[in-house]
Amino acid sequence: MNKDRLINLLDTFLFTGTVVAVISFFAHYGFFVNPELLTIIRKGAFILTGILVFDNILMLFLNAFPGEAFRKHRFLYLVTLLLLIHFLFTFIGVYGGNPDARLFYYFTAAQIYIFFMFIIKLTKINRMVFPGINWRPEQLFILSFLGVIVLGTLFLSFPRATVAEGAMPLIDAFFTSTSAVCVTGLIVVDTAVYFTRFGQFIILALIQIGGLGLMTFTSFFTIFFFKTMSFKERFLMSDVLSTDYIGNVHKIIGKILIITFTIETAGALLLFMSWQDKFNSLGETVFHSVFHAVSSFCNAGFSTFSNSLMSFRGDAAVNLIVIVLIILGGLGFLVLMDFFQPLDRRRRMLMVQTKLVLTTSALLILIGTVVFFLVENGNTLQGMSIGEKILASLFQSVTPRTAGFNTVDIGLLSLPMLMIFTMFMFIGASPGSTGGGIKTTTFGILIMTVWSYLKNRDQVSLFKRRIPSRIVYRAMSLVVVSIAYLFMAYLFLVVSEDISMIDAFFELVSAFGTVGLSTGVTPYLSTAGKITIMLTMFVGRLGPMTLALALSRGEKAVVTYPEETSIMVG
Repeated sequence: MNKDRLINLLDTFLFTGTVVAVISFFAHYGFFVNPELLTIIRKGAFILTGILVFDNILMLFLNAFPGEAFRKHRFLYLVTLLLLIHFLFTFIGVYGGNPDARLFYYFTAAQIYIFFMFIIKLTKINRMVFPGINWRPEQLFILSFLGVIVLGTLFLSFPRATVAEGAMPLIDAFFTSTSAVCVTGLIVVDTAVYFTRFGQFIILALIQIGGLGLMTFTSFFTIFFFKTMSFKERFLMSDVLSTDYIGNVHKIIGKILIITFTIETAGALLLFMSWQDKFNSLGETVFHSVFHAVSSFCNAGFSTFSNSLMSFRGDAAVNLIVIVLIILGGLGFLVLMDFFQPLDRRRRMLMVQTKLVLTTSALLILIGTVVFFLVENGNTLQGMSIGEKILASLFQSVTPRTAGFNTVDIGLLSLPMLMIFTMFMFIGASPGSTGGGIKTTTFGILIMTVWSYLKNRDQVSLFKRRIPSRIVYRAMSLVVVSIAYLFMAYLFLVVSEDISMIDAFFELVSAFGTVGLSTGVTPYLSTAGKITIMLTMFVGRLGPMTLALALSRGEKAVVTYPEETSIMVG
């Protein structure tokens, strides 16, 4: 047996060991295991950790070029060194001499290290298997989301994920997982009281993975651990990220993650400072701050408070922090990278998409604020000071297109405001963001198309740039397909549910726009109704055109027919 085959066999054995260990960890946290089984899990973790450390050191010395191997995998060896130092400090009592505390420190470090090695080995296997997969980018994109939803359903079904006796009903776990991964925020149970802290942490993880996309994370791990991406991986991610710069995909992925975690960290710190005196412990304050920062930036709308943010409707700091996080998350990563690019000596030249997104978003927020203030002044805004009314109007103007948080009772909104909210939810966020809907760029292009027709112009132009016909066709196709899907889903929902037509329509468009606002009917939906809403959230998050392309055969027409101009329209 040669050395390479032996190394591959050892890798397979260790990967299997990490898989079993990770499953046992989830069993430990998700189920009520007896002390004997917990002891076995701990001992197994310690043994596997020792084997993994020995393997990493051995592979370094067996390498023909150990110095180069160390530089290539320096982060791995740094983590291994930190683990050994942590074990040494625990052994000599630096963290305290309590035996239970020492066991906790040992076990926690072992779990982190094993999970870290599991990610590395999974990424390595993915690099080996991926070249043989001949699916199109749209199909892989869809399957990655489905996979995360299924895993999320499994984790939320664990007995220790909820306060209820036994496991969460499968349909409710599936619904919650879909809502979290699709960053929607529609709920069938109260997130604040139904889920344990473990369950809320699962939801938080699903929001983060769903917001960025599983493929973004896997690509990052590939770059981080192996310093390179294959051409096929670059091509796939360039399609997912909607960029033509295949060579710079790895840089774009890095920037996306840096932007995401920088903004979320800043938001969490600001919320932490605003909530320092609101909770009983430091840990509670940190968790609520991080949860709402991630949920806001990912436009998820999930909250660990039963009434969303209604208790903070007069808190200007909290409102403005959440508003900024929602707006930044809804603009899209490419727009953020373009807007915050370093200034050079030349006059800044923003992309047309950036200008269109910023202009459309600003106008929608401004119009929404004014309309909400005027329409709801004698209704949900009644009894507030003028400052609170303006703040609530601004907040509710931002959330209907993306996030789903609320500082007023959505169930009490007037019918005109519900219809306006429905239009905002249908428009949604911007391309490349975590939000759904037809997107602000599509809306802007449609408006300019109508304007060009009224002005008797043959071409659609924006910011002194001509918009190609294929983009106009795509925008129109997206709207038609979206309306067609919503019409069919609406008919099904009205027939299957005993709710008013406006509530059904509002709920459906909220799911399509991955917004999460509700008039309060979500928990009372039948199984058929929940499945309809789940499918709509999935369609809204991935986009109806992405699903259509994934199901199509991908063939282009090569025949050009004569032009016909005698058809009357309108």
